[in-house]
Amino acid sequence: MFNKAMLALLPLMLLSSAAYADKTAAEECIRAKVADSYAEDWQLRTQSTTVLDYGGARHYQTTLLKGHTYNVLTCADDNVRDLDIILYDKDGKIVVRDTLDNREPTLKFIPAVTSTYFVTLYVRGMVDHTKKSDVAFSLMFK
Repeated sequence: MFNKAMLALLPLMLLSSAAYADKTAAEECIRAKVADSYAEDWQLRTQSTTVLDYGGARHYQTTLLKGHTYNVLTCADDNVRDLDIILYDKDGKIVVRDTLDNREPTLKFIPAVTSTYFVTLYVRGMVDHTKKSDVAFSLMFK
């Protein structure tokens, strides 16, 4: 049963569900990419979602094993024009990066040594720089 306090909160509840819709789209996109990857014998190493501002970055630390092939998959909401993936070694040197201007880049890498690496997602371009955007990523391996 609704009372006056619950009715006052209704607009906030509706706003929060609308904000969640983009995150759901990014998550659904990455789930579809992971499912397609399973059909090609890839295995899931890790998966995450985040919210980024224009020029914002998120760093994920992971250990990559020599001899395995890794594939970073990403999905961003419609506000992102250019999402970059940058892979750094433990000393902060760029190992490899994507070079395409799009919102769903991928990056494949075979490490020469087992070591700690940092997968960085960086928002280089947005349609509306004043809004935050949802980004999802998965790290697959064979």
